Amino acid sequence: MILGKEKAKVMTEAALRYTKQFQIEHLLKKNPMVTHDPQMASHCKKIILLKDGVILDTLRRKGGREQFYQEIIGRMADL
Repeated sequence: MILGKEKAKVMTEAALRYTKQFQIEHLLKKNPMVTHDPQMASHCKKIILLKDGVILDTLRRKGGREQFYQEIIGRMADL
């Protein structure tokens, strides 16, 4: 049985595998993803931060995924 953080990690990895396969099957077209999970968002090249339907900010990944994750976390803390 998988519990807590380990379950979340397994589910995140499965979602990423599905997303990558979906992109491959659809000729690498841009596919929007809606998430509240900054770890999932850090896999994207660009994210749009929304609050109550209003665009607050747009972040683009410039470095590695971990660096982008930290940028997202920092920006979310400011909201």
